[in-house]
Amino acid sequence: MCIAAAAIPIASLAISAVSTVASIGMGIAQQQQQAAQAQAQMQMQQEHQRQSMMQQMNQQRDNQILQQRQAQQAHNLQVEQSNVQMLNQYKQQQQAWRAEVASIQNRHAADKLSFQRSKDSECRNPSL
Repeated sequence: MCIAAAAIPIASLAISAVSTVASIGMGIAQQQQQAAQAQAQMQMQQEHQRQSMMQQMNQQRDNQILQQRQAQQAHNLQVEQSNVQMLNQYKQQQQAWRAEVASIQNRHAADKLSFQRSKDSECRNPSL
């Protein structure tokens, strides 16, 4: 019975040791699980931040492209208006030139007619 009585505390000690090891093992497993969850959450936050930064960069790029397009369109409009103005000036100059040519032709025809009449008049009345 001595052996049996001595075995009880040893068995109790062994059970206590196994229980302690199991508790430590469970604690480590919980810590590993919590660490894994924290790591996963941190990765999700980093991914969210990365996506947010990418979206912001894309928005900035799109805004820059839009500004460049608007600047180019404004420049194109200015060039177009300048071209229209130069074309109108050219047309006005052409119209003025044609009017001047027509005026000169009319004066020439009038002078020619006047000269011809005076010549005809001299031929009929040589004394004049």
